[in-house]
Amino acid sequence: FRNQLRLHINQNSVEDYLKGLLTSLDPLEILRGLECLPSEKIETSVLEDLKQHNEIEISDSVERHLQNYRESNLEQRISLANQKMEQGDVNQAHWMLEELFNQASENSRYLYLFAQTKRELKDLVASKKLLQKSLQINSSQQDVRKSLARVELDSGNTRNGLSLILECIEKNNYDASLKLWLFEAYGKLQELEQAYVSFFDIPRSILQIDHWEAFIKYCFKLKKYRAVIEHYETYIQELNESSPSYHSQTYLALSYHLTKNQTKYEKEINQLKFRYDNEVSQLKAWKLLDQITKQKSIRGFYLEQRAKLYSDSEIARKEWLEFNLIEKPEAILDISELDNTNYGRKIKAKALRAL
Repeated sequence: FRNQLRLHINQNSVEDYLKGLLTSLDPLEILRGLECLPSEKIETSVLEDLKQHNEIEISDSVERHLQNYRESNLEQRISLANQKMEQGDVNQAHWMLEELFNQASENSRYLYLFAQTKRELKDLVASKKLLQKSLQINSSQQDVRKSLARVELDSGNTRNGLSLILECIEKNNYDASLKLWLFEAYGKLQELEQAYVSFFDIPRSILQIDHWEAFIKYCFKLKKYRAVIEHYETYIQELNESSPSYHSQTYLALSYHLTKNQTKYEKEINQLKFRYDNEVSQLKAWKLLDQITKQKSIRGFYLEQRAKLYSDSEIARKEWLEFNLIEKPEAILDISELDNTNYGRKIKAKALRAL
């Protein structure tokens, strides 16, 4: 048979010769053709005709070629879906992959890609199941393990996510995104010392503003006040022309207070007053300032703003008035609406006596 092939020097001639064997009446020649030709060179119609052949060896060979066809076609369709994902057309990619589920449900790379579309479409439960099945088929896929870690974090299963992140870092200690996720996971779990340490392993180029703000918060909670002051400067540089978050500036002010730098503390307090915009989150910052500094000026500002923000709250208004009665009674006399209630008139009378 090899001697016959040597007669056909031209490649196309060899291919035509082998294809001709597939239509032979001799089972041996058919088998030779099937064994020598790659699957993509045989038309599916020819394979379908040979599928019912009486010779078991021929039917087995035909089935192998058909399986190669199916796998090749499947890989092409998966590849096309992957291209759609890369182009940002997640919905189209998801639809294409969903169509392949019955054929490809045991293909680990298909399951990984399908899970990616599920995650992008916020179906985290389905994404997790697909990734877990992909790892069952092939446990060595680190990109799948990493993706599962992200899904666990996004699902609120932070402890599971952390375990997976640590597994991935053990295999690849150079993945910057894993180091960032490690910082995020420790923060969510309130393991602040580990979060603080892990922050320094993250390349600065991938840090976002919210990561800096979280880091400053963790430094303050860990009582690393000088670290707050030191890294706040870097945080400001990262902001470019944007304003720092109100809470980050509050942590800076408190750090100056707790390190006995009164001049810079007062400067930050004045800026916080200037920036105050009657928001609940900002009022919480002043509550923290009041609790830690225990300064009358801070408490007065906090109580006044609380009374304004919660204007329907009698408790908030009474606490502010009673504070002023002791610390600043003249301010009470200027509030004309106090004349409309018995309580208001009594508090004004007390203020007059105090003066």
